[in-house]
Amino acid sequence: MKKIMVGFAVGFFLAAILAILCMKLVMVDKYKFGHVNGMLDGQIQVLRFLHKHFGVRYPPEGCKEALIMKPGGIYVIEDKGVLTIRTTEY
Repeated sequence: MKKIMVGFAVGFFLAAILAILCMKLVMVDKYKFGHVNGMLDGQIQVLRFLHKHFGVRYPPEGCKEALIMKPGGIYVIEDKGVLTIRTTEY
């Protein structure tokens, strides 16, 4: 009976250690996944907000690209020394 209890205890502790190590790896992976998704959601919200105020449907000539994504892009245009922002529609 003593051998069974020792075997059970050793197995339990080895399984617990393995589970904790795997859980830490999964937690790091899920954190990175959520961080990237949060950044993309934030960029899309900024793009939508700026499009309401500065929107055009085409990228103008002679502009600098500030942010390019699948839904659209944000461009910086310099006209007579004045910098303005324009966006493409997504």
